[in-house]
Amino acid sequence: MQILDFKDFLSQGETLDFVLTNITIGDAIQKIVDTVSEYGFVLGNIDILGADDIIGTYSTLEKTAYDVFNYLADMTQSKWTTRMIDE
Repeated sequence: MQILDFKDFLSQGETLDFVLTNITIGDAIQKIVDTVSEYGFVLGNIDILGADDIIGTYSTLEKTAYDVFNYLADMTQSKWTTRMIDE
């Protein structure tokens, strides 16, 4: 069994299969985090301009969480990062 670190997991893990429609960018981020939360991911601070902007329609079919986070970062001209927390 190979253990993936969190960055590898987001880019090489399971692909998603739903459509983001008429929700804010902040809500889209929350939905992606909720999707991968069973693997220990939680939402941290969102500090971006445009977090309340509405996404028209975006399909996540065959995309990883990493792909979707990059898409949202491109839309808001921001960067994103992950970090591990100790529970």
